[in-house]
Amino acid sequence: MESMVEELGKPVAPHPAHVSHGPVFIVVNPGSGRETREQKLGTLKAELDRSGRAGEVMVADEGEDIAHLAARAAQRAEREGGIVVVAGGDGTVSAVARAVVPRGIALGVVPEGTFNLLARNFGISEDSTEAIRIALTGQTMPVQVGRVNDLLFLVNASIGLYPKLLADREQFKSRFGRRRWVALLAGMKTLLGEFRPLTLDIELDGQRRKLRTPTLFIGNNRMQLERLGLPEAQATERGQLVLLTAPPFGFWTLLKLMLQAALGRLNQASEAEAVAFRVLEVARKPRSGSKRRQFGIALDGERARIESPARFSVEPRPLWLIVPMAIERSPESEAAAAIGDPGVTAPASGPALGGLAGA
Repeated sequence: MESMVEELGKPVAPHPAHVSHGPVFIVVNPGSGRETREQKLGTLKAELDRSGRAGEVMVADEGEDIAHLAARAAQRAEREGGIVVVAGGDGTVSAVARAVVPRGIALGVVPEGTFNLLARNFGISEDSTEAIRIALTGQTMPVQVGRVNDLLFLVNASIGLYPKLLADREQFKSRFGRRRWVALLAGMKTLLGEFRPLTLDIELDGQRRKLRTPTLFIGNNRMQLERLGLPEAQATERGQLVLLTAPPFGFWTLLKLMLQAALGRLNQASEAEAVAFRVLEVARKPRSGSKRRQFGIALDGERARIESPARFSVEPRPLWLIVPMAIERSPESEAAAAIGDPGVTAPASGPALGGLAGA
C-alpha cells in the first residue's frame, strides 16, 4: 500500500442524502480477518445477491495494490451512481477511503481487522453478515477525515517511533512469517534498540517552537483517544485533531507509558502531553549529506514517506460512511460535513502549545 496519494483539490462533491440504490462495488482484502478467502467471498456474494443489487466483488489477490483496486471501484461507482464497500482492517479501509472521499461516494465497511476502530466508533457490527447488510441498507453519516500534505487518514498518523516499529515488524515477518510471536519479537527489538529522538520545528495553530521527542501521534478517532484516557477525545467531533507527544524517555518510562495507555490512564502520565488543534506543521532538518527532508510516517497502520514540512489538518471533505439506521446524526457529525463551507464559522481551537515538552 505504498501508493497512497489520491487526487485532491477537486470541488467538494454533492452530499449524498441517502445510500444510493445503484451498483455495489466491494473491495476485499483476502488476507485480513479470521475467515478463509472462500468463506469471506461467499458471505459477501450471498448478501449482494440477496439484496437484488447489481455489483461486483473486487478481490486484491497477491500482487494487486489495494489503492489501485479502490480507485477502479470508486471510478465505476461515480460513473454508474453506485457505492463502494470495503472488507478489511483499518489500513485497508483507509486506503479505500482515499479513493472515495474526493468523489463524495458513500462507503460501507465490513470490518475484518484487529481493532476496527472506525467501524466500532460508529456502531458497525464486526459480524461480516450484519456489516454487509448495514452497508446495503443503512444511512450515510459525514465523518471527519485527517489530512497530512496530500495524504488522507481516518484513525491516526504518527512520526518517529511507531513507523520504525512497523518497519521492523515487516522485516521480521518477511524472514519468519506472519505470526503473532514474530510481531511481538519485532516490537521488543524496536523498544529495546537504539532510537534517536526527533528534533522538530513545529507550528501549532500559529505558534512556533522547537520540540524534541521520540514520536508524534496525531489522533482522529474518538474511541481510540477515549480508550487512552484523553479528555481531548471529543475534539475530533468539533473539527479538530489531537496531538500526543512526550519528551525523550528511557525504556522503563516507555513501559510505564504503555501500561498507563493500556489502562486508559494516559491523562495521568506527567510525561505525556495532549493538545487539540486545527493546523499543525512539522519540519525537520535533512540528515547529514542529504538534500531531501523526508519523514517516515504511519497512516492508519500503513507506512509512507512524505516531504518536510508535514502539514496536519482536517480535510475539508468528509467521508460519507454508511452506518446503521438506528444511529442518529449528532451536531458534531453535521459539522464534519460543513468544515469546507466558508459560510460556516470554524470552532474555536483548543489550547495551543501549552505544556508540550520542548528541546
